[in-house]
Amino acid sequence: MNVLVINPPCEHTIPEYADDYGRGYLEPREYGNFPPLGALYVLSQAEARLPQHRYYFLDCPSAGISHKRLRPLIARFEPDLVGISSYTISILDAMRVAESVRAVSPAAHICLGGHHSTAFPVEAAMLPQFDSIIAGEGEHAFTELLDRLDTRQEIDAIRGVYRAESVHSAKPAADGAERRFLSRPTLPFGYVSAIDELAFPNRRH
Repeated sequence: MNVLVINPPCEHTIPEYADDYGRGYLEPREYGNFPPLGALYVLSQAEARLPQHRYYFLDCPSAGISHKRLRPLIARFEPDLVGISSYTISILDAMRVAESVRAVSPAAHICLGGHHSTAFPVEAAMLPQFDSIIAGEGEHAFTELLDRLDTRQEIDAIRGVYRAESVHSAKPAADGAERRFLSRPTLPFGYVSAIDELAFPNRRH
């Protein structure tokens, strides 16, 4: 399978303001680009565990890739699984990337990960642009998602992976057991406890 992970362009970032008058807050354009290590860890873990697949990575902000330029690049990779990372302030860009993937690779499975799907897993899973979302840390969950898609197995049993059809039937998180990410978690999340077992980010991507 061809696996593509995308850090979306920053063209439709939702402004964050410190107060009701729109004064003062640090926006992405003010602190520049930085390595998207979370997404790269997820990709590198899958690559280390399942080396039989082909892996690609697009860091759109750092590479200057706009939404307009993105579609032909996606088409070139012919992806079967696409992971898209997103903060809440960049969810509109992530949704637009998913729409581009669907336009050029309609059969691809599109998965949303990152901070937004962790903070708002139910709402994220209901977005029609995505086939699944990962709530929590994605290194193990994304790798298992790839493996199950490749072997045509059910994906709903993967911890931290949710679809629109499954998110409402998920068992609520146990009180106090899921607070690594949120003070009031709603669903069980994907966790990574043994961090020494994770692959280092493959920076050749």
